[in-house]
Amino acid sequence: IRLAEARARIDMRETVTAADARDAVEVMTESLHDVFADDDLGTVDFRAGGGGGRSLSQAKKVKIFIKELRKEAKRRQTDVMGTDVLFNIGTRVLPAMDDFQRFLDYLNSENWILKKGAKLWKLQTGYI
Repeated sequence: IRLAEARARIDMRETVTAADARDAVEVMTESLHDVFADDDLGTVDFRAGGGGGRSLSQAKKVKIFIKELRKEAKRRQTDVMGTDVLFNIGTRVLPAMDDFQRFLDYLNSENWILKKGAKLWKLQTGYI
């Protein structure tokens, strides 16, 4: 209701119309898809948490991190990077990460990255 009222005020009207209500529903629908959509799978998962001050789900953290890791791998033209590079990406895109090493171990166990040595990791999905 408040979004529809705000939409009417934009047009300097005091009366809310059905078109204002449809616009408000469209804004909410797009917003929900932006928060919950998984572009890689083409699905919408409302169980995944989302924004609103709540913490990100593990799946959302993985999605955000791997997306940035792919960009970095493409920029460097290699899919093998050091722990320091991964840590820098993690602190940039997931600043509230409590235990980054545990996160890397999780990514390794789920085959997103492969541990190649003491401080080297290989992006399993490639950078192309």
